[in-house]
Order: sequence, then structure tokens, then C-alpha cells
Amino acid sequence: NMGSLRRFNYSAMGDVVNVAARIESASKGLNADLLVSEDVARQVKGIALLEAGEIPLKGKSRPTKIYAIAGDEAMAASPEFAQWSRLHDTLLAAITAGHAAEAATALASCRELAGAEMLGFYRHFADQIAALDTVPSRQAAPAGKLARQ
Repeated sequence: NMGSLRRFNYSAMGDVVNVAARIESASKGLNADLLVSEDVARQVKGIALLEAGEIPLKGKSRPTKIYAIAGDEAMAASPEFAQWSRLHDTLLAAITAGHAAEAATALASCRELAGAEMLGFYRHFADQIAALDTVPSRQAAPAGKLARQ
């Protein structure tokens, strides 16, 4: 509550609001409808979440891990999401290890399970896999590492 007795202005303030705004502006290239920070992901129960990577945020000493919301409680509880989540984790691990062929296979499987609304989300992972061919495997960047935009 800010303002005077005649005029009030209610605003959300604080670190969570600042982080949310910075995630929104820094991650436009992810093509995900809803993104949340790792702190928020730990607080929500039963929502289908997939790791989207890490982004450097102004005012933070280390990159912030972010997650895409892939579905509701029903999706999170489904065997299909369990399989999708395992394949997504395999994709991230293969990218981190610099294994382009394994990552490409996992990416194809994730795209099959994702549905049309999440296909754009996987574009940045395809770009990371393409970059593996130009980076020696011992120097591969961590999966999901996103450039500041």
C-alpha cells in the first residue's frame, strides 16, 4: 500500500517480483508460455515442470535456473509426463556432456512427446546441440546455459 489517504496504489514489490521481471525480459527466446525460477519451482507441488536452463540476472551473483511449466497436476501425474521428463533430463545431461548424437536422439523424442505448444521451447536446445559440433566435448557449455538478451 503506497500513497495517501485519498489515493492508494497497491504494488507487488521485492526480490521475487524483480526476478520474475528479469526472467521475462531475459528469456524471450525460449518460446515457453510460462517460466518460473528455481525458488518458485521448489514451492509449487504437482505442476509439470521442465528445466529450461540458467540465465544470468542483473543483481545476482550466479545464474538463475529457470523452468518451463509444461502442464497442470494431471499432466504432472501422468505416465507420459514421467517419460517426457526422463527424456528431457537425458537431453540436458547429453548436452552438458557434449554428446551431440545422444542429445539429438533425446531431443527428437522430447519433441514427439511435447505437443505443438512446446515445440518452440525445444528450439534453443537444438541450437545448443548444433553448437556442440563446434565446441570440443571437454569444453562443452552446461545444458540450458542461455545468453543474456
